[in-house]
Amino acid sequence: MDRKKLFNILSFASNLIIFGIVTWAVVFYFYIDVGAGNMRVTGVECFKFFTVDSNILLAIASGIYLYFNINRLMGKEIETPNWLK
Repeated sequence: MDRKKLFNILSFASNLIIFGIVTWAVVFYFYIDVGAGNMRVTGVECFKFFTVDSNILLAIASGIYLYFNINRLMGKEIETPNWLK
């Protein structure tokens, strides 16, 4: 297995894990009362925290990157745009 394919497989796995965990965590906020003290929130209140917002932006970028990972794994020669890198 060449180095590029190995890197793409690792990138795919990492992006999939990031996208999945962040999606699960945000959905979790809508069904379970999480946190303690002044950090106890449910539903859309979770978006007031910067860490939740930044994780959502990371998941969006990972989701877009997954598109390019999948295409490269299918054998297409597709270049990742600089704005995504």
